[in-house]
Amino acid sequence: MNPLVASYVKTCEACPEQYEGTLTDGRIFYFSYSRGEVFLGIGRTLDEAVRAQGTRVELDKPADGMFDSEEQRDEMFAALLRLHEAGNRPSTA
Repeated sequence: MNPLVASYVKTCEACPEQYEGTLTDGRIFYFSYSRGEVFLGIGRTLDEAVRAQGTRVELDKPADGMFDSEEQRDEMFAALLRLHEAGNRPSTA
């Protein structure tokens, strides 16, 4: 998925497609795609990651909840992780 990901598991196939995992620095992440919105939350626990303000981007597919490919998923994860680490919280893309 990403070099900064130590481990992850896909917890739902579609609507939302979602993942939970651990970054190499030990933080926990929750990553999902639902109703056209991609979300990445990071915290010390899974509960904290799910409930985090997080970083989210709305795509131009409002009814979608499944990535077109692993490549699209990986690109979105990398982009949201970069934005999260930079402290940015966009609402549209």
